[in-house]
Amino acid sequence: MADEGREADAPSGGPDLPRAEGDTADEGREADTPSGDADLPGPRAEGDTADEAREERAEPGEHSDVSPVDDRSADIVHEDDSAADPIEARRQAAEAAGHIDQDGRVPVEHSESGDRVRGWPHDDTGYAVREEDLDVLGIDSGQVEQWQRFEAPLGMNPEQYKEFTGSLLVALAADGIDPSQVDIRLQGSSAQFFSGPHKDFPRDQDVADQPEAKARWDAWVGDRPEDERPSRVPFDAKAQLGMLDDRGRPEDRSDYDVQLSSDAMVDKARQVWDSSVHEDGKSFAHRKYDFIDKDTVRDTFPALTSWKERWEADLGREVAPALFGSAGPPDKRADGKGISTHFRETDWIITRHGST
Repeated sequence: MADEGREADAPSGGPDLPRAEGDTADEGREADTPSGDADLPGPRAEGDTADEAREERAEPGEHSDVSPVDDRSADIVHEDDSAADPIEARRQAAEAAGHIDQDGRVPVEHSESGDRVRGWPHDDTGYAVREEDLDVLGIDSGQVEQWQRFEAPLGMNPEQYKEFTGSLLVALAADGIDPSQVDIRLQGSSAQFFSGPHKDFPRDQDVADQPEAKARWDAWVGDRPEDERPSRVPFDAKAQLGMLDDRGRPEDRSDYDVQLSSDAMVDKARQVWDSSVHEDGKSFAHRKYDFIDKDTVRDTFPALTSWKERWEADLGREVAPALFGSAGPPDKRADGKGISTHFRETDWIITRHGST
């Protein structure tokens, strides 16, 4: 999303701010302790079959407060597709089992307590994250569980996430925007674990001339057949591999793509745009993805800009706000491998329009 769209503390007081989605009124809950007592799906051990993985899942009414998925069709795979493309067969099996939806995302359900929860991370081709992947990525099982419960995106702990979202709402108010007029979501691998289909997992030839990255790649996935490797880039994977970008610089750690959708913010940015001089060919809204000109957003919302700079310094990662109208980004799924960050219920939702 950084390709699409890529705070100082505001004074206390002012308007009542909406609670970020997922926050509870119970301030006594330990932020770094998973809420509730639901058993969340874990990684499938290497060599496990779909039947064995289903047997491990909690039975209705026993340990889980999440409705189990009826995956009796998990092993239904079109044999012709399977023989021709084992990765497509993997995708079909994962979708049939309910591990991913038609968009290739991990489905989101609601627990009995009303909290949003989701299953074990998979990429859009049905690859399920393994314990050895987590070791390479520097992610522990507790962080995965926080991700599953929307308590913290990857790269943050729950306390940081609470302050990250709370200070964002304060910054919007300081810029004269009622936060209830803004839909706020996280996009990218911090929110979905994997990048989208526009970013493929590195292949052997991609690291062939980078000795350090090649050694790490070999140790991680070099002995696996292609259909037992991820197809998309997991959070921080390129940085953890020590890969270099096209200019020979170390790959950055994954960023935070903050999607803001608000007609009120767009109208305010339009006023700044209309009073400014622009270079030829520059447009107020991106011609393909509809995000508002980033320089205009920066100049229109100084508290938001200060918020971005503060959290980049605190987290050591880029924070990339992108502004759209209230309807959100356009649906670009028909464009093949184009990025599409249109509204979906599987999004990492911080606040919706009208939240109080």
